[in-house]
Amino acid sequence: MLIFLAGLQAIPAEIYDAAKMDGASGLTMLLRITLPLAMPSVMVMTILTFIGSFETFELIFAMQGSQGGPYYSTDVLATYFYRLAFGSVEEGESIGLGSALAVVLFLMISSATAVLLFFFKRKEYEL
Repeated sequence: MLIFLAGLQAIPAEIYDAAKMDGASGLTMLLRITLPLAMPSVMVMTILTFIGSFETFELIFAMQGSQGGPYYSTDVLATYFYRLAFGSVEEGESIGLGSALAVVLFLMISSATAVLLFFFKRKEYEL
């Protein structure tokens, strides 16, 4: 919320005053002024939320350990990587396979972030 608030407060009031003098309605100002100028804040929050969604390792590991609940039903890529790389009770360690999974996870996150940046940069306006 603080990032959104900072982004909205960065929009100069003169732009809204000029739009009111030109006869713009509230919905028009929202769609044509506020949303395009707040797009950098939306971009930052979208990317941080996307990256944060892959960081669910701590909660699952604290609740279930590296076994991942009944028959690995709570596994995510991070816990699967941990179990592969550092081993669990049933399985042996497979550092090479765990490293490969970590690289694939990194490539997934970085490529999706690059795509998000590309689409958001197209819709970004300068003041």
